[in-house]
Amino acid sequence: MKYLTTPKLIEANRMAEKNKYSCSLTGPFLMTLDPRGYHLVRFSFIPNDSEIRAEILCKQEDTMEPAVVQLDMEPGFFNALPDHESLKS
Repeated sequence: MKYLTTPKLIEANRMAEKNKYSCSLTGPFLMTLDPRGYHLVRFSFIPNDSEIRAEILCKQEDTMEPAVVQLDMEPGFFNALPDHESLKS
C-alpha cells in the first residue's frame, strides 16, 4: 500500500491542478490535513493514458476518522510513492 506525507499530497494536488486532471482537492480541504500526517492509498486505477486515479485515506487534524478522497496523479509521480512497508524501519 502506497502512502503520501502531507507535503507530498499537496505537491500531487498542485500537479493535478496544473495538468487540469478531473480529480483534485480544494484549498479548504487541504487546510484540514494533519501537517505531520500520513495518507494511505487504498486503491488506484488508470482512467486514461495520462494519469492514475487514487482513492486516498487522508489524516486530518483533530480526528482519527480518515477522509476519503480521489486524486489524479502523473504515473511517474504515483509509481515513485513509497510503500507502507518503508514506515516500519
